[in-house]
Amino acid sequence: TEAVFSMGLAKFRLSDLESAVNYYGKALELNPQHKKARTGIDNVVINTFNDGNNSYRRGNLEGAMELYHQVLTFDSTFTKAHFQIGVVETKRGNLSIGINKYKQALAIDSTYFQCWFALGLAQNKKGNSFDALESFQRAVKIDSTYAKAYSSMGSVYYQNKEFEKAIEVLNTATAVQPNYPKPYISLGRIYKDLDSLEMAKFYLEKGTSLNPKNYQAWSMLANVHNQLKECESAIIAARESTDRKKRLGEGWYELGIAEWCNGKGNKTAALNALEKA
Repeated sequence: TEAVFSMGLAKFRLSDLESAVNYYGKALELNPQHKKARTGIDNVVINTFNDGNNSYRRGNLEGAMELYHQVLTFDSTFTKAHFQIGVVETKRGNLSIGINKYKQALAIDSTYFQCWFALGLAQNKKGNSFDALESFQRAVKIDSTYAKAYSSMGSVYYQNKEFEKAIEVLNTATAVQPNYPKPYISLGRIYKDLDSLEMAKFYLEKGTSLNPKNYQAWSMLANVHNQLKECESAIIAARESTDRKKRLGEGWYELGIAEWCNGKGNKTAALNALEKA
């Protein structure tokens, strides 16, 4: 056993990972209690997986996929490799393949709540809102503090015009993670649609304070200020929006309305903004 294990170690040092894993596996066949051989396989798997993640972060999706698949040849039960393949396939637009890989990961580890969340996102993107809701619910059942899943549930309910349910789960998201901006912005959008403008303003102001880079939230806030006839505040919000995205037509439109201020404002500035829109 020790000779076979040592062959694996030598192959590992020569970066011949496939041969190393084969020798480690043979050592385990001879002695299933050989901890160093088990550790050797784990090290190869983790190092290869980390190399895949590095390729993914550099934008080398082909290289990442090759390494993730290699991980699975070493250990077909390595959940995170199945998950990452699902992430890449989903990013490529291959939703069916991505969903299948997420399900393979969950078949190995049904407590992987981040995978339930990713599965829900892919299902919703594919148009399966019912399945998406079920996946998000599985995620929060495992981790009741997972604000992203509550927030995404709220988005699905909003898409389906189930505003009361959306408000309920979005409020849960803000309760479990008060500094997460997305549910506040979603609540602001819902209350704006419901013409509850003061509530919309409250949530959009909170959301933009937590995520000042969200130009769409600034544009929505400018719209709410305009409807409330709060011209100066609308100008500030609209400029925040256009500063962050120069070619956002709706931001320039709201700025034009705010500058005009029902005839009380600056006609030239209003026209300039509307022409840019």
